[in-house]
Amino acid sequence: MNKHYIRVDEKGRIIAGLTDDNIAYPDGVQESDIFTHEGGRLFELLADGEWLTNPPLTDTDGVCLYKRVGDLNVSRTPEEIEADRPPEPELPDPPPDDLLGRVENLENVAVELKTVVDDLVETVNDLLEASRN
Repeated sequence: MNKHYIRVDEKGRIIAGLTDDNIAYPDGVQESDIFTHEGGRLFELLADGEWLTNPPLTDTDGVCLYKRVGDLNVSRTPEEIEADRPPEPELPDPPPDDLLGRVENLENVAVELKTVVDDLVETVNDLLEASRN
């Protein structure tokens, strides 16, 4: 049988779950880890009265899904989870007006350049046609 442990942070959030032979935690069992039970090789968590095998302990943003309340492991409320969610990244400031003006100017130059290239292609085609006659 393997001993199962949970690791909690200073706010009681469950941040890790491990068994005493779990090589995913190279630092091994810490003194502060909480022994929960003896069980199989895979980590098991009794949360909200239900046994979970290898449950995700965080969501995709790294926010803890469970907490320790006394001797019980419970799901965190949606409000608690939202409160820990990292803020959305700030969008960069829009470019200054002079930069926008420069981009518009480049767009105009590109249109003029396309017209010149189209004229050159037409001239080359006319010269090729004339040389064949």
